[in-house]
Amino acid sequence: MTSSIRHFDQLWRDRAGLPGVNRVTLVGIVGRDPEMRFTTSGDAVAAFRLMVARTWASAHGGRGNSVDWFNIIAWHQLAEASCQRLRKGSPVYIEGRLQQRTWIDDTGATQQRIEIVATEIAPLDDRPPNTSSRPGRRPGHVQRGNS
Repeated sequence: MTSSIRHFDQLWRDRAGLPGVNRVTLVGIVGRDPEMRFTTSGDAVAAFRLMVARTWASAHGGRGNSVDWFNIIAWHQLAEASCQRLRKGSPVYIEGRLQQRTWIDDTGATQQRIEIVATEIAPLDDRPPNTSSRPGRRPGHVQRGNS
């Protein structure tokens, strides 16, 4: 191990409490209409699926296509705006962070889910929102969340 690698390794151990980077940027197609619900404290939360297609090259020079599906969660005003503006089939840009949830289901089994908690959502189509837009917003821009 070189001295610079050893130095980084020691530095990392010394600063284990240092925050990491958790940022996700996706562009894809909404797989189902966002579903809104409210927490017991009255906070709005919307959930929907996002399909992201990708193309890759094989070792033999061929090309392949595949699709990845992501669970998207939006909170508060971003949740409300998402339900007003997004529909199944809408192209959309999403920024957010990964979050892993763990819970015990009705059978007593431990379940886990990794989802993207959106902090910004921007529709990429020209479809008008279901309600009137507010002044000072970029056309087609949903808004930035606080989660």
